[in-house]
Amino acid sequence: MLPGEGSFMNANNVNGMRRERAVAARLIALFCLGLVISPFIGACNRLSPEMRGKVFLDLNGNNLPDPGEKGMEGVLVTNGEAFKRTDFEGNFRLSSDGAINIWISSPRGYQPVESFFLPVEPSRGEYNFGLSPAKEGKEEMVRVAFGSDLHLSDNPSISSQVEIAIEAIKNSRPHAVFMLGDLHGDANSAEPLQAESIFKEVNKFRERLLVPSYCALGNHDIFGWSAEGDSPSKHPLLGKLMFEKLIGPRFYSLNIAGVHLIVLDVLEGKRREEGWNIFGWLDEKQQKWLREDLSTIPSETPLIILTHFPLLSSHSAIYRDFFHQSPASKYEYQGYKVGGSYVANLDQWFSLLGHFRDITFISGHLHIFEDLALKGREKILRFYCCGALCVWQGDNEILSPYLNISFPPGFLLLTLREGKVIEALHKIIELP
Repeated sequence: MLPGEGSFMNANNVNGMRRERAVAARLIALFCLGLVISPFIGACNRLSPEMRGKVFLDLNGNNLPDPGEKGMEGVLVTNGEAFKRTDFEGNFRLSSDGAINIWISSPRGYQPVESFFLPVEPSRGEYNFGLSPAKEGKEEMVRVAFGSDLHLSDNPSISSQVEIAIEAIKNSRPHAVFMLGDLHGDANSAEPLQAESIFKEVNKFRERLLVPSYCALGNHDIFGWSAEGDSPSKHPLLGKLMFEKLIGPRFYSLNIAGVHLIVLDVLEGKRREEGWNIFGWLDEKQQKWLREDLSTIPSETPLIILTHFPLLSSHSAIYRDFFHQSPASKYEYQGYKVGGSYVANLDQWFSLLGHFRDITFISGHLHIFEDLALKGREKILRFYCCGALCVWQGDNEILSPYLNISFPPGFLLLTLREGKVIEALHKIIELP
């Protein structure tokens, strides 16, 4: 043994043993820490469940992403609370926490193979949306019907009108139908089972139209927001949730014949001592979604904005005696005077539409036929109120100090071609 060799080896052994003990201590500490924090990590994962899926070009129409079917990049996907665009392979991930539906905004030139939205279900593995090229040709005329205020209920008078309305719409041979709110006779004060039953009847009505149908939320469609203050406040589907669960999303967009259609929920409510006060308002979530939705739409694309409450109407001027006596107009909300027949915060979001040159606004609620147009040098804004599909007894007579005018039930029929509105007709539903 060389001088000093033994002492050198002993020092190495000691240092090595110390390092091994230190590493072992760290591993034990990390293991124990994992035992402590893993339940919290699991709890966080349970609190933030995730939805994943794919938007893809469906070549065989089975709505399944098969080999060879490429993903669609940049498609807007939302769960009502947040939104994302699909990645370069068409994939997306969104939180499912509190979500009722998940839906897409189909890109121009494409349409969903099945539905544009899917209900959120714990057992569902993936949320996939197959798209196919839009069927209508460039030269083809496409008719779209817009109806509102169905007021479906157990009332025999309404039931008979519903049958007549179905035949009237079908006889106009539309390619699609939009229902602009107040589908329910009065979900505000209905018992839960009754409210659900009527919404299911609404879906049967839609099936009988035999063409794709889409819905907007109306003030009578909001479950439990009763003006009398007797809301079933503990029901899990209180408010707009029952509509979303049984009918579909409150806001969304799609394309028909080169026109970009946007459905918005412009209803807000405030609980007061005497009950719920419902007024016109576009919430911040929808404003952010609308900004994103429009960000990829060329400015020359015609828009159709669909709401229950009108964005502009002669109603507040001609019938201002009714308007100013309405209890809804007595309140303020976030610094705005709010009322039951108009949207108060247009100044917060209307500028998002500023660079589009051809915009049509269609609403319901007022039970009147209305056709207004603002024609600028390079821009046209059209405002339609599409009447009511069904009217209550005596409701087709609207009185004011200025006019005495009768509005029968009916709907609006637009003809679209090559990205333009080429005809607009108010179709009267003749009652016996």
